[in-house]
Amino acid sequence: MQRYFKMENSGTGTYFDTDEIVELLEFFEIMDDYVHYKKVMKLGQKLHPHSIDIKIQRCKFHIFNKKYEKALALIEKIGEADHQDLILMKWECLCALDRYDEVIAHLKALQYNPDEDLQDTVEYFAPILSENYNSNYALDFIKRGLALFPDSLPLKEELCFLYEKKGKIAQALEICKDLINSKPFSVDYRYIQGRLYAVMEAYDKAIEAFEYAAMCEVEDWELKIMLTYCHYMNDNYAKVIELYIDFFAEETENIHEYLRPFVETSDFDDCAYRLLRKMLEEFEFEHTMFPFNMNKMLSYSIENEDDINGFTLIADCFPGCLLFFLLKELSLMAEGDTTAILNIDQLLEVIFQTVTDNTPIDTVKKSCVSLKQQIETVLDEKTPDTDCNADDFNTVRQLLKHLLDGNMTMFCRQYEENSPQLISEYIEKIFLPFEIRQQTANLFSTKIRPDDFDYIPSNELATRYLTDKNHNN
Repeated sequence: MQRYFKMENSGTGTYFDTDEIVELLEFFEIMDDYVHYKKVMKLGQKLHPHSIDIKIQRCKFHIFNKKYEKALALIEKIGEADHQDLILMKWECLCALDRYDEVIAHLKALQYNPDEDLQDTVEYFAPILSENYNSNYALDFIKRGLALFPDSLPLKEELCFLYEKKGKIAQALEICKDLINSKPFSVDYRYIQGRLYAVMEAYDKAIEAFEYAAMCEVEDWELKIMLTYCHYMNDNYAKVIELYIDFFAEETENIHEYLRPFVETSDFDDCAYRLLRKMLEEFEFEHTMFPFNMNKMLSYSIENEDDINGFTLIADCFPGCLLFFLLKELSLMAEGDTTAILNIDQLLEVIFQTVTDNTPIDTVKKSCVSLKQQIETVLDEKTPDTDCNADDFNTVRQLLKHLLDGNMTMFCRQYEENSPQLISEYIEKIFLPFEIRQQTANLFSTKIRPDDFDYIPSNELATRYLTDKNHNN
């Protein structure tokens, strides 16, 4: 790097061998610095015009710029028909150009002599195809790969993920059971099995799988949150409290203080949900010990990263449960909970991103039936207050109705057309009782300047602050 930048600054030529050129290209690619990338590429072509490695980097650059025809032409010109990187890039270009049949023709030509290199190539390409191109092609490709390499765990993992993404949970579970048979003590596979059972609302089986995984990864808080969720959905509220205490084990005194008002109430469902909610709100992603799952997490962006908490976690763990949590938060707001709006904002964003990522949201789950009826009643009966714009009020109400009806196309359209601030403001106006909204609005001004507070002119403020030993900072 020093030699390169010295050459750049001085304008004098310097020699770099092929490996050094490739290292520079890879560095500038990571840094998204394509001005220097292009300069290094030009230098590499000049110094090493016949280098396969530099030509491969040039192909990658064409693909990055979506110049697939150019990349294909260069791949054909290079030759090297058995070079793994070139095969992968060729397949990617063909899929991008919707020429998947040519990928299969090429795979058939290679499969007459299947070896470890071909297996590695197929295993590496399957997730590229699944995540970036046609998922139907991905399903076909993975099945062809498994016909060639029936014991391939990476292909089975990708097939399991693809079935789940398509909403085919039963098929995903069958593949997961096969994976567990191959590696009975795999924590990752038990984790996936528990998550799939939870999506199916088979909570007893989910708990069994999660508890097996928890015995091996005792400090994984992501896993404990999912286990708590399953116990809550299974009406096992005592277990929720036990797991909550374990989650906040280092804050024993505060825990019991926080628990007291909940334990004293007769509404155990509400108590258990609020404990689960606090676990989600306090969850930090660095607690997790499951990189296999984290690779698929946060595939979307949240506008303010400080707002990310455990409610983002459930998007990938339980995408079908997002609606349940949203309905619970809306019902809490209707009861006067002013803090619910932060979770509602995040859940709406995550639902929008999940739907646009083509992951299905189940709006007819058993766990949502009574909650949906409650929220629909509020939406039907509520009329705009004097501080509401009727058009904005009806827009946000309609957005929520589309979501409850399962009309995701219209939900996404209206969500995109309106600012998060407007949606948030009118959700509060629809669900939060009017008298509580008034109290919240007045709170800030009274705290800023209560009646007994003497006004201090700005030119005296610093002097008063420095000379008053009893000042409040």
